[in-house]
Amino acid sequence: MHTQKFTIRDLAMTGLLAALVFAGCHIQIPTPAVIGITRFHLGGTMVLLSGFLLGPVKGGLAAGIGCALFGLTSPFITLIPFTFIWRFSQAFVCGKIAWAGGASAKCWRRNIIAGICGAVLYVILFLSQEFVRGYFIHGHAIETVLLDISTKSVTSGVNAVIAVAGSVPLAAALRASLRGGLRP
Repeated sequence: MHTQKFTIRDLAMTGLLAALVFAGCHIQIPTPAVIGITRFHLGGTMVLLSGFLLGPVKGGLAAGIGCALFGLTSPFITLIPFTFIWRFSQAFVCGKIAWAGGASAKCWRRNIIAGICGAVLYVILFLSQEFVRGYFIHGHAIETVLLDISTKSVTSGVNAVIAVAGSVPLAAALRASLRGGLRP
């Protein structure tokens, strides 16, 4: 059985990507929604980038930690556990597909598919969460909740497209510089 070690370099890279995810979540344009707000942001791009550069587990940790830290500085603080799980899952799926079969996230076609799968998974999880929260927890009328979900599905869809379109070429560009490691 092959066991994978978590090195100091892995810890540093996970922390760096978590910081990029955190910063990407802050680069945003809030938009009104039926219930509350929704937003266009670059967090999803950094989440997928984490999966591409670090693989499923380390990328998932970077994505989950970065988004959880963002949650501490935002009105979304009560959603931190869900945000951590959803974003971990997004990067995990992306990394799992991109790194499968020894591909090491080097195949453009596979990376595009990996990014789409991770982004679609997140959109489904997020919209499901919003439905449960609006209808079952807050008790809003079903029509109101569905209108809110439709508004959020548009911004989530745009965020998903931006995330895939931005992360795939960015991962390819960064991979070359990361291959050699950091040098003094």
